[in-house]
Amino acid sequence: MKLDPNFETDFRLSRIQPRPYGHVYFVEAIGTGRVKIGWSKDIHARMNQIRTGCPVEIAVLLTKRARQSAEFALHRRFADQRVWTNREWFTLEGPIREFIQSRGRTILAPAREAVSQ
Repeated sequence: MKLDPNFETDFRLSRIQPRPYGHVYFVEAIGTGRVKIGWSKDIHARMNQIRTGCPVEIAVLLTKRARQSAEFALHRRFADQRVWTNREWFTLEGPIREFIQSRGRTILAPAREAVSQ
């Protein structure tokens, strides 16, 4: 499977040892204005784990086949939107929202408004 070259460009990284492919994902915790950026070899199992452990409903906003180094690059890219230090949750606004939308995903309303409608 060939990867989208625009997506690959976003994840240009150092010379980290190549790792197996999995999926980078963006998952919204509905109603919180937060999004988790993570990586998993088994995306379906990981979504089930997040659903089980998250106190609110989640919505998968974007997944893309990539190496784990892509997750690290995204964490660095959006570091100023990180909710907690050394964690994978970020605010779902500005650059992250634009990044997701630029990959063809429409986020219809801010998370808080989407729940109240």
